[in-house]
Amino acid sequence: MKNIIPFLIFSITIASCRLTHKSSNEKISGIKLIWKVPVLNNSTGQFVLFSDSLFLYSKGTDILIREPINITNYNQRAINDNVFIIDDDPNHISKKEVIFKNFIYSLNAQRGFRYDSLSASIYNVFNVDSLLEKKAFTKMKLYDETNDSLVFTKEKNRGYFLEAYVPKLKYDDSYCDTTKFIFSRVFKKFPYSLSKEADNSKKAKLIEATLIWNPNSGLKNTARREYNFRIEEVNIKNTSELQSLFQRYRNDLEKKKDRL
Repeated sequence: MKNIIPFLIFSITIASCRLTHKSSNEKISGIKLIWKVPVLNNSTGQFVLFSDSLFLYSKGTDILIREPINITNYNQRAINDNVFIIDDDPNHISKKEVIFKNFIYSLNAQRGFRYDSLSASIYNVFNVDSLLEKKAFTKMKLYDETNDSLVFTKEKNRGYFLEAYVPKLKYDDSYCDTTKFIFSRVFKKFPYSLSKEADNSKKAKLIEATLIWNPNSGLKNTARREYNFRIEEVNIKNTSELQSLFQRYRNDLEKKKDRL
């Protein structure tokens, strides 16, 4: 397996099958993508763990990517001697909230619409391929059937199994020393994949991958590094906001067609 940009870029494939858009009552399904990666702090020369996530929802042929943004509002106690202090002290914080950037597009479309909120009066047009590259990490190839050598496999309960690989050849330092996979045979169908190649090869869904660099592998004098990313199913309890976003997109898409 080769990590093309070894710090933050992961390979994710959105299925591009041709489907017909169905009624507005079609069920919404969703998954969450979570990643944890060590990022080099240039000032200290040490790696620090960075964690983040995205939500992806599917309705018919439409895909919604929701990017959570954490907002912290500080109060006057966060100012000391005219210096603004940014920390996690609850005495300094008046409110925390999460807002979402919403990116919606249709399968096979070149352009999609971004909504900063459901109440936003306008939308922004984005390039789908660029979005998937920058936010859905399409540049990395997790599974290389030719160069990856299987060294461990284990069946788990309830349709899950584990596999570990080492590269036959490490062409350069961007190749990790070990890759660990967890596959599921019971993961629900969703037009998104951590590795389409691995899914097709194993006839199962790759739901978690851990890339491991041993000490002094890649960068000199570094400790063991692990890059972990996984997908998990989302239990959608209240679909009203999601339904409204998808409907807003469909309405704006029709209006745009009418103007062409």
